[in-house]
Amino acid sequence: MAATKPVTANRHPVEGGGIEQGDVVRPDRSDILHLPLKAAGKSLAQITDAIRGERRLPTKNEVRIPEILNAFPLKANGSIALWDGCKLGAEILPSPWKPSGSLVIVEIQGAKDRSRDLSVEYRAEEGAVIAHRLIGYQTGDSVGKTGPVPKIEANSVMLLVIEVESRDLRLGSLHWKVGGKEAPSIPLVRDPEREPSADARFAALVSAFGLWLRGEGGGMIDDTLMLGLAREVAAGSLVADRYDFLNLIDEAVKLPER
Repeated sequence: MAATKPVTANRHPVEGGGIEQGDVVRPDRSDILHLPLKAAGKSLAQITDAIRGERRLPTKNEVRIPEILNAFPLKANGSIALWDGCKLGAEILPSPWKPSGSLVIVEIQGAKDRSRDLSVEYRAEEGAVIAHRLIGYQTGDSVGKTGPVPKIEANSVMLLVIEVESRDLRLGSLHWKVGGKEAPSIPLVRDPEREPSADARFAALVSAFGLWLRGEGGGMIDDTLMLGLAREVAAGSLVADRYDFLNLIDEAVKLPER
């Protein structure tokens, strides 16, 4: 296997220093993704205003999936690595809309005391992974191989979802550096016997809803799937903001333009 090259992400700031939906995550190699650390913005509020206030589906530009995900306090309740006060977590579940796929929920958490230089890479399993994508971002050819080392602010949390299609249960690994030093990596192997956590199910629902609204489900995410996923999430006890999100999905499906 050839030596690993650095990967950079093209970032456009929004309010709160986030990254816009559709930004290009540019790999130097097709089996490596460098993960962004921020996604703050008002996409969920814009979607809610469109559906409830204007009785319409939001435009594609209003639906920025990373912002919606990070509007909720979600955790990856699987493998965890800790280094210099920072945390990297991962949880894997089957993709609800692609039987051959898996979703990797990634949680990146900053230290409590101060910001840190931090970078995270997803590396696909050689010979096993057929395709992968970072949901909410586009992947394109590399235009720049260098850039400033990204920082993660104190007490900040970033949640991401990677969709992986693999020939077996080996999905790859997460590698990260804190302060320029290698931290413990996390191997990504799906356990078919493990039940997803409530947070992972909700993150999958948010991702599906965003893809459905943007028309990027590849024909596999329709009204029936959306309502079915919402019912699964509703089976457990829900806090107010999650319950309201389920109602928002129901209202969106029932809009006349559907």
